[in-house]
Amino acid sequence: MVRPKNNLPPESQQWARSIEGELQRAQFDAGKSAQDNINAFKSINSTMKQVSDQLATLTTQQATLSAQQETLTEQVADIAALVGAQVTGDTNTASGSFTLTTTPINVVAVSVPVPAGYTRAQVMAVSSLESAGDGAVSSQTVIQGSIGDQRTGVHSFVSTSHAVTLSGLSGGTVTASTRASYWPDSSLSWATTTIFVVFLR
Repeated sequence: MVRPKNNLPPESQQWARSIEGELQRAQFDAGKSAQDNINAFKSINSTMKQVSDQLATLTTQQATLSAQQETLTEQVADIAALVGAQVTGDTNTASGSFTLTTTPINVVAVSVPVPAGYTRAQVMAVSSLESAGDGAVSSQTVIQGSIGDQRTGVHSFVSTSHAVTLSGLSGGTVTASTRASYWPDSSLSWATTTIFVVFLR
């Protein structure tokens, strides 16, 4: 603490005490300001430590996510390979011309081979039939001997489809054809048969 000199005249003592008070307040404020600065630096250091810890945590989480993403990618590839090994498909189509009568006949057969190791199949076939005459044409779609519903086109055109599930397959082929007839007389006709097959193990 700084005090006024004792040899000051009496009329200056009040002034000296005032100066002494100002000095004390300045010292107090300076000490308080320094403490505030110290506290501020402590707070900054604490905040920086928290930020550093959070960054370290985020870095660890990012590494974990990257590893999980890599694992997920591998699992998706494995699933795709598994599905690919369990399911496969094939299609085929054919067209032809012929003469029809009132007696239904199978025309334009089309086949796909059964892959090795596949024993089941979901099969769909579509037939379209057109005739040069003015009579009625009737069509049915046939898959492996299973005959679909019959439809008749009164303007010399008709289209049909059929779907079946097959099991117990072991090699060979899956075949579809168009079963066709014409009324009232013989006429040159054309047909297209298309088959779609999904093979399952």
